[in-house]
Amino acid sequence: MIYLLSILILLSAIFCIRAKYIKSHNQLLIFKPLTMILIILIAIIFPAIEIQYKIFIVLGLLFSLFGDMFLIYPEQHFKKGLIAFLIGHICYITAFTVSSSVHFTSWIFFPIAIVGVLYLRNILPYSGKMNIPITIYIIIIVIMGWMAMERLNYIPTSGTILAAIGAVLFMISDAVLALNKFRKPFISAELIILTNYFTAQWLFAVSVIMA
Repeated sequence: MIYLLSILILLSAIFCIRAKYIKSHNQLLIFKPLTMILIILIAIIFPAIEIQYKIFIVLGLLFSLFGDMFLIYPEQHFKKGLIAFLIGHICYITAFTVSSSVHFTSWIFFPIAIVGVLYLRNILPYSGKMNIPITIYIIIIVIMGWMAMERLNYIPTSGTILAAIGAVLFMISDAVLALNKFRKPFISAELIILTNYFTAQWLFAVSVIMA
C-alpha cells in the first residue's frame, strides 16, 4: 500500500510541477493539495512506532497543506501561507523533541546557525516590509533542521535519518523559494522548490512508520 501511495504522490507531484510551468492555475489547485493529502495519508493510515511523534508530524503536514493552499494565491495570501508553514515547523520541532528532548551539540548547531545567518544576509535586504516575518520564519526553520539533526545524533535509526534528510531538503526548498521571490527569479526554481519540498514532506511521513 505504501508503494502505491508513493507512486501516486510522485505522479501528482510531477503534474503539480508541470502545472507551475504551463501556468495552469486549475491544475495547480488540484495537484498541489492532492500531493500533500496523499503524503498525509501515509502518516495517518500506517502504524506508528511513536504515537506522539506521529501526532505532531501529521499536524505539521496539515499546516503545510494549509500553507500550500494559501500560496497558490501568493499575492493575496503570502503572509497567511508563511504563518501556516511557521506553525507547521513548530509542530515538526515538537515532533523531533517530544521523545528525545532538546540537546545541544556544537558541531551540529554551529554549521546550521551559519547557514541561517547566510540565509538572512542574502534575503533580508530584498524582503522589504516582510523583514520581521521572514526573520522569524528563518529562525524557526533553522531550529527545525537543528532539532532533526540532534535527534538523529541522539537516536540513530532509519526514521531519524529520513527525518533529518527531510529537514535539510525543506531548508533547501525554502531557501530557493526565498531567492526566487525576493531576489531574482530563475527558470529552474519551481522544479527545485517543489521537488525538494514534496520529497521532504514524504520523508517526514515515512519517518512516522520507521521512527
